[in-house]
Amino acid sequence: MRIITLASGSKGNATYIETKNTKILIDAGISYLQLRNRLQQRGVILTKLDAIVLTHEHTDHIKHLSSIAFKTNARILMSEVTYPNAFSRLSGSLANLDVAFIKENLKYKINDLYFVPLKLSHDVDNCFGYMFKEGEDGNKTFGYITDTGYIPEEYLDLISNLQAIAIESNHDVQMLKNSKRPWPLIQRILSRNGHLSNVQCCEYIKNFNYQYVKTLILSHVSEECNDEKCILNEVNKTFDNKLPCKLYIAKQHEPLEIIEVL
Repeated sequence: MRIITLASGSKGNATYIETKNTKILIDAGISYLQLRNRLQQRGVILTKLDAIVLTHEHTDHIKHLSSIAFKTNARILMSEVTYPNAFSRLSGSLANLDVAFIKENLKYKINDLYFVPLKLSHDVDNCFGYMFKEGEDGNKTFGYITDTGYIPEEYLDLISNLQAIAIESNHDVQMLKNSKRPWPLIQRILSRNGHLSNVQCCEYIKNFNYQYVKTLILSHVSEECNDEKCILNEVNKTFDNKLPCKLYIAKQHEPLEIIEVL
């Protein structure tokens, strides 16, 4: 399994996953041209996608969904609850595309890629995280958890044993409170329907099973209310400067390197 975080943040989100027989995208918040160019920067030539799986309908996750699905012939997978909201935000452009509905906690298959949607807590009717596995009995696994105010307890043991995990580290609480954002927005971000802070993120990752977890991708980093220094300070404090796995911090405007899950 190969993973490329192409864009992560409030200006657009997209993550590419490739197995031997499958190519998918998580979210479509960047343009087709950006998608193609950023993949090409990492040596991947985009011809088609098997599917685009959506987390939720916020614009930074679906802005270019219709265009990318049309140009790559991808099936779109989302919650049935998400569909009318996404349909409206995209001015009805989903009408003639291949859309299928998926539900939380059920297992799905795209060729050799198996996945389970996880019900998260965000300020929408439905928001999904995902767990992926290459092959039904394989051990190449990846978890994707962003846009949530907390991680439901029922998922913690499952997530903590995956090989690679993208998890939100959205904001530094003090930077957020000192920002010029309206107070209602600050309260929303800090709520259980908002985003994970650096501290919350570290509270989760400190309990992961690093016998299995080899890679962490800290994601959806706020450009206004966070920075890499704050994130690394919190991580180093949590692990006493001895994080037992490879760490990446996802970027908004450039792709991360290819992450190989072996």
